[in-house]
Amino acid sequence: MRIALLVVTLASVAGPAIAPEAYLSPQSQPQPQPRPDPSPPDTEPTPEPTKKHIALGRNEFLGDFLFQLQARLASQNIRVYLSDQWHMVGLSDVEASIPGHTFHIAFEQAITRADHIHFNLQGIPDPISYAKQYGSGDLYAEGTYVTAWELYHIYQNPAALAKTTFYPSGIVVP
Repeated sequence: MRIALLVVTLASVAGPAIAPEAYLSPQSQPQPQPRPDPSPPDTEPTPEPTKKHIALGRNEFLGDFLFQLQARLASQNIRVYLSDQWHMVGLSDVEASIPGHTFHIAFEQAITRADHIHFNLQGIPDPISYAKQYGSGDLYAEGTYVTAWELYHIYQNPAALAKTTFYPSGIVVP
């Protein structure tokens, strides 16, 4: 009689009987509730992508011109590049090389891909005559000046001309 009493006592303590197959069913298992993300919401604004500008002009004046442009535009997340940097920053698919005869390709790509063009006219008293006389021919021919060729091709390309700022004295005015 003691044994029967013990079985009854265990059954009453264990609670209602659950069939063994119920333990195998995923629906019978309590599912964890999703918890909210404890981290604070992202309050940092997404930074604007860097804008890429190019600087053109006679080599002897480009260093100071570039320095002025960078000083004025850096706070606006704008970077200005010279031809030897175009390929590195994705403005052209090829190196801008006169000896390698790839400058014209790099130039066309750079003026198309750049967000803006800054052209320093310092040392060029009459830009239109200069472009026609020294830049309208073959870039790689004797007597063609690279700056004149660039200027001529900017004038001939309405889309490039529309996004070009010319600086007659080479001074960047805020």
